[in-house]
Amino acid sequence: MEIRTRAETSDWAYGKRFLQSLYQWGDLLVPERMSHNYDNFSDREAEPFAEIGEAEKKWAVDRSRSYDGIFVKNYEYFAWRRKKNLKCLGWIVHKFVNAKGNLTPGCIDFTSDYSKKVDWLSLFREWCEIFPVQLGLLHYYREAKPYFRGPDSDYEEPDIRLGAKIKPDVDNAGWAMYYGDEFTEKVDAAKISAAGFPVEKIGNGYLVRITENIEDVNDIAAFTKRREEHRKLFPEGFFGVDRPVF
Repeated sequence: MEIRTRAETSDWAYGKRFLQSLYQWGDLLVPERMSHNYDNFSDREAEPFAEIGEAEKKWAVDRSRSYDGIFVKNYEYFAWRRKKNLKCLGWIVHKFVNAKGNLTPGCIDFTSDYSKKVDWLSLFREWCEIFPVQLGLLHYYREAKPYFRGPDSDYEEPDIRLGAKIKPDVDNAGWAMYYGDEFTEKVDAAKISAAGFPVEKIGNGYLVRITENIEDVNDIAAFTKRREEHRKLFPEGFFGVDRPVF
């Protein structure tokens, strides 16, 4: 799952609701350790995650500083990990304005082993309700993918990902997408629904799915065909795979 949001995610009110959402399936998704470094959960860098209230001190630690005389307000990452069933890793990059004055939306990135015990759509839907989401993605990978992909990594998922953080775009459609903010005007909900794709209005945007069930991705030929039909319902060039390469 990936989310881009312009919400003030550094506010603990968001953090508390977000972490509460991970408790709905027993301890399957409850963090075991938390850190400011998404790639370092050593005893030196990380702390045990015991309860939600203790996470407040790590949620949005101020690391503001001046760059070439320009004051930039930003925060440490908040990252969490679970090594037991289910193995999962996630991090939040809080929104900030960079030295050029450009707003960089907040970013939530979450990867987990799959389990039928978790209602992934329900979790994704809840995140879209907690944060005023700019753009969101939920997808199920049938085969093993690189488990770790940090926000500063050079690795780019060749099939599905959200683009640059300053101005997010879509390379391809995941099983479920949330289109908010400036993307909403590109969504013809009536046409998409008439074509048989599930569409939900959430907040100021739309949650759109390729199929009813996330496990439909297991039939990759059928899913790919359906996704191609889905892309045709959006303006030409909306998805990166449909843009001309120069």
